[in-house]
Amino acid sequence: EDLEWSKLRPVSIRDLKMFAPNKGTYLEGKLLVDPFTPMVGCTTILEDRNGDVLLIALYNFLPDGVFGSEADPIASAKIPKGSTVRIAEPFLKVFKDGSRGVRIDNPHEITVALDDNSSMDENILLATAKASGNGLFAKNMYHAASETYIEGLRKASLVPTLLSNRSQAFMNMEDWGNALADAAASLTIRPGCKKTWARYDKALKAMEENEEGSGENLIRTVIKKCLLPVATEGQSTHNDQSGCNALELKNEGNSAFKSGNFSRATELYSGALLATGSICRALLSNWSQCCLNMGAMNDAFAASAASIRIGRDNKAVYRLCRSLLVLGEPHLTRVAIESLVDPKTRTKKEDEITDTARNLVSLFDNDLMKQPQEVCGISQECLPYWVGDIETFDAGKKGRGVRATSDLFPGQVVLIERPIAISEVGDNETTKATFVMNIGESKLSDSTQHWVNQTIIGRSQREALLSSICNNLYDGASTRPLVPFESLVPNISSTRILLPSHYEFMLDMLGDPVRLSARQVEGIVSTNSHGSGSVGDSQGRCTKLYPGMSMFNHSSNPTCAELPGIRGTQVSALIVLQPVKASEEVTVCYHPDEETAKRNWGL
Repeated sequence: EDLEWSKLRPVSIRDLKMFAPNKGTYLEGKLLVDPFTPMVGCTTILEDRNGDVLLIALYNFLPDGVFGSEADPIASAKIPKGSTVRIAEPFLKVFKDGSRGVRIDNPHEITVALDDNSSMDENILLATAKASGNGLFAKNMYHAASETYIEGLRKASLVPTLLSNRSQAFMNMEDWGNALADAAASLTIRPGCKKTWARYDKALKAMEENEEGSGENLIRTVIKKCLLPVATEGQSTHNDQSGCNALELKNEGNSAFKSGNFSRATELYSGALLATGSICRALLSNWSQCCLNMGAMNDAFAASAASIRIGRDNKAVYRLCRSLLVLGEPHLTRVAIESLVDPKTRTKKEDEITDTARNLVSLFDNDLMKQPQEVCGISQECLPYWVGDIETFDAGKKGRGVRATSDLFPGQVVLIERPIAISEVGDNETTKATFVMNIGESKLSDSTQHWVNQTIIGRSQREALLSSICNNLYDGASTRPLVPFESLVPNISSTRILLPSHYEFMLDMLGDPVRLSARQVEGIVSTNSHGSGSVGDSQGRCTKLYPGMSMFNHSSNPTCAELPGIRGTQVSALIVLQPVKASEEVTVCYHPDEETAKRNWGL
């Protein structure tokens, strides 16, 4: 259940009841030590206002199952020594070694009320986060690296302030596109600033009133206006005043702003960003790459767009363009390339993505995405989400299903999708693949399926869009309402314009936030995931979760199948096998052995 912290009353350690959640209360205290991370979970020690101390054990708190020295920087960034924390409805128990302590299974039940380390040098904190994140990234621990980059960005103060100030200066010049882009970049780094939120909302409202169109077309129009370079002006300013540091340039910018010289103010703020923003820019760009590797394309777009607002960088531009392509926006990609890339200095990667964008524009405009030979000709890392002439519908006793919206013919592509979560066992680990027992279940699951569970549980603590999509899937127990493909397949309108998919940015879009339980995630993955490989019966060396594909019902005589040309990659496409009339159901075969399909999924 969602917690309402304002309705909780404080409780001291000595008043806690054993072996029961202390309902309606919160425990507040100061952390005496840096958190340490043994084999499972994260542990620290809390002292309350009476001087009593207590062991605190947190589970489901660290991403990617990290522990030991690799996890220490992540844990320290989340709950550093010296910070004051609050624990909602603490559960007091006796641990195996006989010590008393509070166990926390839901990370949302602990919050940092005051961080005593906030006075530490900002650049040191940012550089530490960058080094730690890069180390995790090198080990392919993308979620852990992403969390490290984000926690580092939350320590930044000067860069988001400069972006927010520049946003206001642009607003005073009625340059709403640049104002919105700067406000969004500032919020991506520092989401809790009410003043910046006001600037974001004002700029967005002005653009919506001044532009024509509605829905996704309006969103695209707004984003086009935001993909404008500003760093070149700041570069000349910084060169002209190379003896000035960032704070001096900021103060000069403030003076220019107060005197009404808003254009000069934007130049000075840009110069200050170039003088001090290199680490923040790298953290955002690296976070974007993590998101690309995890399949979180909306977050990849937001992070790279924010990075570019500090200063243009070829890597960030490439990551922005790639995320736009995967989200099905080749026209916006071309706008970004034309605005942000100098043809004279364009890299090979940028040439490739330019060609891909040009090809996809042609395919989209000429309705050629349904042609398999065209789909197989696109670079797989840039192949977009795409939904053809199909829709979800109520299939009666079978629950939800998919039907054709027009006549479908053999060889026609109807869906292109990427997995929302994936776990693989490498060739050298084939013989080592282990099986784990699901909580409360009487069946075994392949270890890859277990890690998909852990991936979703970990990422859903922050990513509201991921939680919302997964919550639309059947978990084997609770029926789910009928939802359109737009609620299952990420697109440019899935999040607020230029902002990540995190809870703090999406509450007004999603209403009540979705909090997935571990049992619900296990049910979702067990019921909907796809497996392949040589290990196991229903799940093999690879487990993937495709929300859109999960809507198709099973048939031993299917009308659709996966397109072989891209099979085995992190992209899947469904192709029509036999004619389907409009309004007829479209089906797939989840397993060729009917006995296995019946035993594992009840099909």
